[in-house]
Amino acid sequence: VGVTHTGDDWLGYCFLNTSSNRCVVVLSSHFSLSKQPNCERMFLEFIYFLERSILEKRQIIAINAEELLPYNRYGKVSSGLKWLPLSKDETLEHEVFIIRFEADSSSNLHRHNGNEEFYMLEGELIDADGKVFKKGDYVKFEKGSEHSSYSKTGCTLLVILYGGKNELILPN
Repeated sequence: VGVTHTGDDWLGYCFLNTSSNRCVVVLSSHFSLSKQPNCERMFLEFIYFLERSILEKRQIIAINAEELLPYNRYGKVSSGLKWLPLSKDETLEHEVFIIRFEADSSSNLHRHNGNEEFYMLEGELIDADGKVFKKGDYVKFEKGSEHSSYSKTGCTLLVILYGGKNELILPN
């Protein structure tokens, strides 16, 4: 199968159809090949191109308890809470982070101006109404809900916030 090219730049990817033993070419301009059309080589270069593209756009964040930061989302450090921000997009009002409650620590009373969801990675968390969340629970709080939470034994959560920021509720 021939591949159209201009100069030294090939304008196609090559896929091998094993049932017909033919190459299928999809036009593109993402990589260069030699002037000899070689389906196997084109296929391998295409796979290499895909791997490079994925690696350049992937980020892996190692999560170690000793690297968690003091929790300061509301302008001051919350005693007994540590966190690791993972991603944040101000324009989408979207945020993801890991939070660790040490034993006998609690969150401040806050209002959800958007949605909050979290996955219990380890331990137990007790909400203000006495509901106990355990490892493996996925919890959703809707916009407008208010609460605080406490952990007697310590716990770790993966938190997802979207559609609005949380607001600290100060005592009167």
